[in-house]
Amino acid sequence: MSTVQNYVCTGTLTSEAINGNAVMACSGNWTVEAIQQQDIETVFAEYLSPDPEIIGLVMTTSLVFWAVGHCLGRVIRVFRKVS
Repeated sequence: MSTVQNYVCTGTLTSEAINGNAVMACSGNWTVEAIQQQDIETVFAEYLSPDPEIIGLVMTTSLVFWAVGHCLGRVIRVFRKVS
């Protein structure tokens, strides 16, 4: 598997804008680490895949909102017929 270089600050990392450009400064030393490059499938599976608990929460919430909207629509229809 191929590697990429990652620069790491061993001190405090500060950043500021100079003439519209972002400039980063390190109070310690810059070190270079070689990290393994991962393919997109691995990155998605490890970091970006949807959480089953969140999917369940979203589905339940949407079902509740649909049911409330449906019932309110029925109630409004009944009130229109009565009045």
